[in-house]
Amino acid sequence: PAAPRGVILFSHGGGSSPGSTTALFQRLTSRGFAVLVPMHTDSQDMPEGRRTDMMGAFRNRITDMQVTAEH
Repeated sequence: PAAPRGVILFSHGGGSSPGSTTALFQRLTSRGFAVLVPMHTDSQDMPEGRRTDMMGAFRNRITDMQVTAEH
């Protein structure tokens, strides 16, 4: 939304992807919220050569959320 009533930072589940919760994001944005969802390196949508296991992705998730929050 151009003037969101709030911003939600969302971290998708391990081995999942941002697209797995599209219905939730649509509902939140329809209510005026901006939803920021980084794709983590353990995502099923991450290209095979760039994907990490969930333990390896943990540090990346923290960084992803810090960078997203700064946005």
